Amino acid sequence: MPDPHTEPSSATPASSSPAHNTQTPTIRFSLIGLLTLCLVLIVATGAAFHFFSHLHSAPIASNPPEKTLAAAEQEQPWGQLLVQDITIEQPTEYVSFESTGERKTLWFFGSCNASQTTNILSAAGLSDAEIAAILHKDRTTTDAAGTTIAPTESMILGLKAEVRAKLYRELARWPENTLCVAPYHLTTEPIEAIFASKSIKPETIDLIRSLTFQRGGITCFSDVNLVLNRLSSPEEKISLLQALTYQQATLVQVHINDQTDINQLLGYWGAVPEVRSKDLRPLLESIQKTPQGFNLSLLYFLPPFARERLFTYPFPSKPGDTRMDCHWTALNFFNATTDDRYQDTAYASAYVNENFYQIGAATQCGDLIFLRDSSRAIVHSAVHIAADIVFTKNGINYAQPWILMRMEHLLDVYTQEKPPEVIYYRRKQS
Repeated sequence: MPDPHTEPSSATPASSSPAHNTQTPTIRFSLIGLLTLCLVLIVATGAAFHFFSHLHSAPIASNPPEKTLAAAEQEQPWGQLLVQDITIEQPTEYVSFESTGERKTLWFFGSCNASQTTNILSAAGLSDAEIAAILHKDRTTTDAAGTTIAPTESMILGLKAEVRAKLYRELARWPENTLCVAPYHLTTEPIEAIFASKSIKPETIDLIRSLTFQRGGITCFSDVNLVLNRLSSPEEKISLLQALTYQQATLVQVHINDQTDINQLLGYWGAVPEVRSKDLRPLLESIQKTPQGFNLSLLYFLPPFARERLFTYPFPSKPGDTRMDCHWTALNFFNATTDDRYQDTAYASAYVNENFYQIGAATQCGDLIFLRDSSRAIVHSAVHIAADIVFTKNGINYAQPWILMRMEHLLDVYTQEKPPEVIYYRRKQS
């Protein structure tokens, strides 16, 4: 966004008033001087005419969009989309809620007994000596909730990348292992670029790199507690946490010019509930009359639910507040007033089965997108907008914004060993 505090222009100093002179100055020309002046004026006039003629005939260049979708996609009914990939981070005040004190890493193994836990560690590739050290009674707690292990820093650092990947994949079976279930995705290469704006020290970046692992072709990071414990100040910790919260998102505009088929655009976007053609048409037709057209934000084409929330974060939640997760978001997309019954998974499932039908591909704005893992469990839902753009909220907590994403980036977020299966649904009245 342009900086609103523009640099003030330097003031031109006022000229001092000349003293009054009682004798008016007179300019005199000789005949030769007058002829010379005329010749100079003729040459200067010709040069000026040539210059301004050339200037007028030069084409007026317009700034090209930074990125556009493929030409074939530009001819689709949603119009010519101009897209720009961005990254978005949590607000500093949200990151500050995170504890900046000592943070302890715990591995939760559910109801596994000692033998079952040993088998999991062995299958991940740990040696008998390493397993014995990890399962030492001073680090293991077993109670009604299950078995919890508190590994030492040296144990975590000693894990090879392939061992870490296998172990954390197993730990992801239990939601208590939050950072194994949903690790940070370091999808930007090189990873230094993620931390550049936060002035994260090179040695900290090297430490993070040594703790990464691969999951479904994505570079992941779960051991943030270990890294935070090594940082000396609360400011450094908050800076790192904010850098790690980045998500890939997409800004989208629709380009309108004198060649745009307004009726076709309204046929696509005007069919979206709560988006009124009578309001869009005057705006689109007025833009069409401008000499070079205009890039109109996609916000104008979205229903109020999405328009009011896009690129914003919920307020921090309290016990009993609505669970504004991906399903609540997707099913409220068309609603002028939100329906909080969608936070109940059973109700949401029944609602989809009654009011939607499965389709082969998403081709209308508002089609539902469900991601299903290898066990056929639904792990995420989103809303198709146009082309490969989706509207999504990637998580239940207040630290997750409502954003637009490319479908390929969304699949990266929810890829485990392999990308999830994608299924599509459409409202029966559409």
